[in-house]
Amino acid sequence: MRPRRRRWLNAWRTRRGGEPMNILLTGGAGYIGSHTYVALLEAGYQPVILDNFANSQPEVLKRLERITGQPVICERGDVLDRPFVEAG
Repeated sequence: MRPRRRRWLNAWRTRRGGEPMNILLTGGAGYIGSHTYVALLEAGYQPVILDNFANSQPEVLKRLERITGQPVICERGDVLDRPFVEAG
């Protein structure tokens, strides 16, 4: 039963063509968000960070790239800015 579930989860994490599914991660440059970013990446997702850097620093993104060995996708903005979020 367990292998069947794993196969379903792996299929759910990817789009057609095998590309990882994008996950919007608000506050991804903060302490909790940066740890969540690494966990999502390890789980097979492609996190996309949305952060206004009110309580974090852009240097965190460089550290995430060093830790994961992959480029970080980040949009600078506020989740409360509705037109910005809907335009993405």
